[in-house]
Amino acid sequence: MAVETVAEKKWVEDNIVS
Repeated sequence: MAVETVAEKKWVEDNIVS
């Protein structure tokens, strides 16, 4: 799940940045 959390965080960050 750790990997999923990291991936989600990156996706969310990218979404916010966009």
